[in-house]
Amino acid sequence: MPLPLYGHPLRLAEDSAVIDVVSNGRFELGVGMGYRPTSSTPSVSS
Repeated sequence: MPLPLYGHPLRLAEDSAVIDVVSNGRFELGVGMGYRPTSSTPSVSS
């Protein structure tokens, strides 16, 4: 899920920590910026 659409980064960290505890340490969070310049910038249509 894209981080800007998720909300505050602290909320993502808290939810990820809860999932990690519930899954007995089997959760891995991967965060990236995207592989294309257009994937990290919002598009505006008129």
